[in-house]
Amino acid sequence: MLHPVYAALLQRPDLLLEHGLAYADLVQAQARGAGRALRSRAWAAVAALLGAALALLFAGMALMLGLLLERYHPVLWMLPGLCALVALLAAWHARRPIPMQGWLQLQTELEDDLRALRALA
Repeated sequence: MLHPVYAALLQRPDLLLEHGLAYADLVQAQARGAGRALRSRAWAAVAALLGAALALLFAGMALMLGLLLERYHPVLWMLPGLCALVALLAAWHARRPIPMQGWLQLQTELEDDLRALRALA
C-alpha cells in the first residue's frame, strides 16, 4: 500500500509541478518588489547626501554674501533651507524599513504545506 501523497503524485504529477511553479512565481514577485524597494531607498540615500552637500555649499555662500553685504536677508537662506528640506525628506525615505509582509505570507504558506504533509504521514 502506497502512502497517499505518493499515490497522488503518481496519479497526478502535474499537481506537484503546478504547486512548485506557483511558489516560484510568488518568490519571483516578492524578490522583484524587494528589489524595487531597495533601489528606491538607494536613490533616496544618494539624494539625501547630495541635498546635504548642496545645503552646506549654499549656506556657506549665503554666509559669505551676508558678510559682504553686511546684512542677512531671509532670501539668502531659502535655497540652503530648501536643499536641507530635500535632504531630510530623502533621508527619511531611505531609512524606512522594507516591507516584509509578502515574505511572511510566503513563509506561512510554506509552513501550512509542510503541516499538511506531516498530517498525511
